[in-house]
Amino acid sequence: MKGLCGQLQCKRLCAKAQYCQLGQERVRKLLAQQRERREARRIQRSGVGQAIEAAISVFAGPFQKFQQQLAWERQQLAEEMSYAEFLGNYKEG
Repeated sequence: MKGLCGQLQCKRLCAKAQYCQLGQERVRKLLAQQRERREARRIQRSGVGQAIEAAISVFAGPFQKFQQQLAWERQQLAEEMSYAEFLGNYKEG
């Protein structure tokens, strides 16, 4: 089957592609390839995100433990200095 441009195979998209059966097939093929690439990137990114989260939990421990450690450090700072100094340092940093 020939396209509107006389070609047997659509090598590039032309202005007639929307009216040509070969052009329409080419468009569907290109869109399917684009969809596959996007899906592969999405899967890769989600895998990377999960790996980062797993690495964080290994090095930092559970989030609740981290929160407790942070509260303890704030309490220690508050006991070492006056409350006004603590608030000033807390707002600055």
